[in-house]
Amino acid sequence: MKKITDNYKWPLMKDTVTKRDRLRMAKFILTSDRLTQGKEVRKFEEQWSEWLGVKHSLFVSSGSTANLLLVSAWKELYEIPDQAKVIVPACTWVTNVAPIIQCGLTPVFCDINLEDYSFDLDKLQDIRDEYLDDIRGIFVTHLLGFPAKVEKFREVFPNAHILEDVCESHGAILENGNKAGTFDVGGTFSFYFGHHMTTIEGGMVSTNDPELYDLMRMKRSHGMARESLYFETYKEKYPEVDSQFLFVTDGYNFRNTDLAAVLGQSQLKRLDNMI
Repeated sequence: MKKITDNYKWPLMKDTVTKRDRLRMAKFILTSDRLTQGKEVRKFEEQWSEWLGVKHSLFVSSGSTANLLLVSAWKELYEIPDQAKVIVPACTWVTNVAPIIQCGLTPVFCDINLEDYSFDLDKLQDIRDEYLDDIRGIFVTHLLGFPAKVEKFREVFPNAHILEDVCESHGAILENGNKAGTFDVGGTFSFYFGHHMTTIEGGMVSTNDPELYDLMRMKRSHGMARESLYFETYKEKYPEVDSQFLFVTDGYNFRNTDLAAVLGQSQLKRLDNMI
């Protein structure tokens, strides 16, 4: 029997890596002696921030690690206590939920609507009635290119922080006219091979909060103080510790490479057309 899905020939994705992209990567490999966490990464971060319309961005190893980095830094900076409740959608990718658990927080699942696949506002009201002021954060997923109604979520929970997982919805426009990922605490993006643009593996986390950005810089690189914009201050505070091996927070190795950043820069030039 013929299945209804046999009528659809839409691929999940197409290869967006062009010959020109490959030549740019080849030229970089042949001419550069710095292959990771160098000037190309910083250049890509600056270009992405300009495209998105934010002050700060960090290139990381994946959209999934971008989520974990954002949640971890948000919890530390804002002193969110263990087991604090964070609303997550019942329909999303697992790495929108896992960081909440990994950071010792409590996920509260909210059902979605079938228009934009984000939170059902009636269900969100039910959660507010049940938990009152216990909700500290809302981790939004902008699913499948549909911008979630983050302004409405803020009306329901005016005191909760909103974190955005934009993932594959690069360029989705919020009701306020800005791009998804710019609304409140920060936004994350994936550059996995199957998305609009790719760095093969990779992701970005963006924010307008300079303190959050600085903390994420350190956490991206094991918690090292020398990644901080305030490195000199930390050196003075802990003079008894070799400053090159001074760690002032917990962290990970979520760094990405200059080679991937070269590909990202090349792809970003075509992103609006690819969208």
